Amino acid sequence: MDRYAVGLSSSRAQATTVAHVELEERLARWYGYEQCLLFTTGYQAMVGTIQALADRDTALILDNLSHACILDGTFLAAGVPGQAPEVRYFNHNSVKSLERCLKTKERPNALVLMEASTHSMVTAPAARVRRSLRALQRGLALRRCARTGTLGTRGTGLVEATGMLGGCRS
Repeated sequence: MDRYAVGLSSSRAQATTVAHVELEERLARWYGYEQCLLFTTGYQAMVGTIQALADRDTALILDNLSHACILDGTFLAAGVPGQAPEVRYFNHNSVKSLERCLKTKERPNALVLMEASTHSMVTAPAARVRRSLRALQRGLALRRCARTGTLGTRGTGLVEATGMLGGCRS
């Protein structure tokens, strides 16, 4: 705080600083990933991630009780002419319903989008989802999955508690 003050400052698109890059590098190492990308808000993170990853070869598979940021990112991606992804919904926190969507999707790639915070989802379903996705070799985007400081022996949150620290390699 003494060095950089506090506040949202400017958006990353307008003003990436050395401090942003250093923080991303440190967070990536801490979570065990090659890279990390910071957004100003969690809402922007989900909308930006969905739009960046979704294309005509992708099925976006959403929890039917998804947060507005997941829905908005999906709606924006689905509105791109000629690039719109397939959109499917599964029953809230139901691994069986999710697996059915994954097995019956029409597009070759899949990205599962769901809430995964300490408030909305217990750890056991998150771990089962992780195992199912790893077996099917599919991607996962979790909203507020980190919950830094709340779970795990290292304090890296639900990512650590469900075995996703450093990706789904474990």
